[in-house]
Amino acid sequence: MKVGLLKNFLHYFNLKQGTVLIAVFQLFTSGFSMIFFVLALAHAMGIQEMVVRDTEDALEREALEDISSNHLNTRKMDMAHHNATGA
Repeated sequence: MKVGLLKNFLHYFNLKQGTVLIAVFQLFTSGFSMIFFVLALAHAMGIQEMVVRDTEDALEREALEDISSNHLNTRKMDMAHHNATGA
């Protein structure tokens, strides 16, 4: 049955038409693949930029927390010194 379908298919196209049909099909599939890979690459680059920004924000947040905790410790020490010398 499958061989009969192939023989019928070959009656519609001669060798040149079949070759052109295969070439056009390969061009479309390669174009689709290239578009897919370009979109995937753009997505990966966007994700990479998001990770860089998030890392910078996390480092900045850590630095601010460190500065604020040092500031609180300094204020506590000043208050303790003031209470110790003033009392």
